[in-house]
Amino acid sequence: MDIHRLRCVVSLAQLKSVTRAAEQNFITQSTMSSTISSIESELGVRLFTRGKREISLTPAGERFVAAAEEIIQKYDAVLAQVRSNPDGVLTRVVLGFNSISVVGMKSGIIMELLQKMYPTLSIRFSKYSISELTQSLLDGRTDIIFTNHFEARNNPKAHYITFANTQPCVFMQKGHRLTEKEVLTIEDLENETLFCASNEGQPQKLAVAGEMLRMAGVPYTPESPVANEEAIISMVEAGIGLYPAVNWFKLLLDDRVDCVPLELDIEGPYAVVMWVSEEYEGIAQDLAHILRSIFSKLQDETSWSIC
Repeated sequence: MDIHRLRCVVSLAQLKSVTRAAEQNFITQSTMSSTISSIESELGVRLFTRGKREISLTPAGERFVAAAEEIIQKYDAVLAQVRSNPDGVLTRVVLGFNSISVVGMKSGIIMELLQKMYPTLSIRFSKYSISELTQSLLDGRTDIIFTNHFEARNNPKAHYITFANTQPCVFMQKGHRLTEKEVLTIEDLENETLFCASNEGQPQKLAVAGEMLRMAGVPYTPESPVANEEAIISMVEAGIGLYPAVNWFKLLLDDRVDCVPLELDIEGPYAVVMWVSEEYEGIAQDLAHILRSIFSKLQDETSWSIC
């Protein structure tokens, strides 16, 4: 029984919802249900009682979850120890990002600035899809990730610092009737086809723009025909539909795409630095400081500074 399956049991016990537990572990509802069933079959006991409106632990389930939480805690502690030397001084850090983030585009600058602050620290960037990014942090493949507050608040054990408010925007073909407006409303999009990049065929785990739209009540296609953001931009340029994104994507791609981004009048997500182990808090704070400067640079042409 691997650590991921244990996390699934603990998540279901804490959240009492297959849907929310599946979202927290970045799997489908059916995978979550089959995982729990296979664990119960392996143990030969029922861990959960499933009522019409509530899921609760059986006495055996309570004992199992208590033991699982202890195992997970020890596992996470061991990972933290492996990353540090005997004196407790960090020697390496792995920073996780996704392919379209400002972090991915500016990783060289981040590396340079962070290395000046920590000259003896080995720093490595690791790229993951949006669906894998948070899980890479939880299972120890990364130490700090650059993500959004939707992901952060769904993981109560994680710590995070906000470094930017990422205002939503929508990309559309030049000449589209909506380009006559400066700011779009939800009503403007009601009769439009919106494509949100899904993660590896999991439409319930859409990219951050999809989560934004869902929370704001904006209609969008439940499953995008492609999972790659750049491919969707090409579709938008061809007039197939509209693509919602966040303003850093707009700032980074304005000179690389042949379609028009307009601001969307809904509350946007916050970009955050997120970590689990407390030993990375100092580095995370410095990273957030660097990222604020980078994001500020994208918004205006002031000189680089981390003061």
